[in-house]
Amino acid sequence: MPNKISPEQERLVRLRERQLSVRDPHEKQRKFQQFAAERERKRDDSESLAEMWATIPNVWKSGVLALAAGIVLVILVPRYWDSPWATPLAIIVALVVLIMAITVGRAIDLRDNIKKNL
Repeated sequence: MPNKISPEQERLVRLRERQLSVRDPHEKQRKFQQFAAERERKRDDSESLAEMWATIPNVWKSGVLALAAGIVLVILVPRYWDSPWATPLAIIVALVVLIMAITVGRAIDLRDNIKKNL
């Protein structure tokens, strides 16, 4: 005796087949490949040292450079100038150069922000 399927069951079977045909069986694989490709693009787009240095605000860059110059100044001036005033004056000059460099860096950053917002 053959199995009789009710019209409701037939409708449900057709609905299920339609749903399966609409669903993409390779969706997970495609998402994984897309994720892997994006990850590789990000890895390949790694920034160089020059690009990283360009993203640092000028106030910090000028401060770091002035600090390095001040340290060199404090080390070299007492070596070549034999005086009890050599070290204190080198420290004072280094601090003045640091303050001026930070001020100039802030001014350059402010100018760039004004240009960008206009």
